[in-house]
Amino acid sequence: EWAPGRSLGEDAGREIRLTLSQLQMQGLIESVPRHCFVWVADEEAAPTAEELGALGIGFGGTAAVAAKPAPVLPAKMSQLLPADVRAAVTVFQPQAPAVAALTKRLKESFDPVGVLNSGRMYAGV
Repeated sequence: EWAPGRSLGEDAGREIRLTLSQLQMQGLIESVPRHCFVWVADEEAAPTAEELGALGIGFGGTAAVAAKPAPVLPAKMSQLLPADVRAAVTVFQPQAPAVAALTKRLKESFDPVGVLNSGRMYAGV
């Protein structure tokens, strides 16, 4: 993301291209884009035409200014993942055996019937 005072020259373009090439080699993207967008919010000053030109040269394509996107996220961030994925992924790191036993005994003392969020934090607890 560009900010006033940051350099958007050929070096920045080469750095972006190198990063994208590495992502392509790792199979994370199919191809390196030929166009680079600099996101600018309404209240921010856009980079100059000279900066965009130098960025494009370093990038190996073209560069242009685009309005900074404002994504709409769900009210509950947990809704970003499907329910089956949320159910399969553990919430916390595994505990040491002694700590896990203590956690289980503590949960059983507060919830002897096992009706309060069983398995929510740790499987079997």
